[in-house]
Amino acid sequence: MYFDSFRKVQEYEGLAYLDVTEVHDLYRLFWENCDLRTLDLSSWNFVKITSAYGTFTQNHSLASLKLNDTFDISGVSNLQYIVHNIGFASVISKCVISGITN
Repeated sequence: MYFDSFRKVQEYEGLAYLDVTEVHDLYRLFWENCDLRTLDLSSWNFVKITSAYGTFTQNHSLASLKLNDTFDISGVSNLQYIVHNIGFASVISKCVISGITN
């Protein structure tokens, strides 16, 4: 919930400096970032993520989501509402998804 409900933010700078290699839960990470236009998470390693509930929910203005070429969320069991009510239809083009239970 680090960036939860930052409704007026249009872009984040410096996200590449965050080390998320030990993070397991992305619960509502960018929830209700209504004015967010672009998001670059290409430097983030999602290998240990097990839950991504509501990560990008209510991001109405999101036009660009940049992920790395090896975006692997095969260990995630909960993707509920991960991309609910966002600004564009196709979020993830290259990723590994398997074993989803919710």
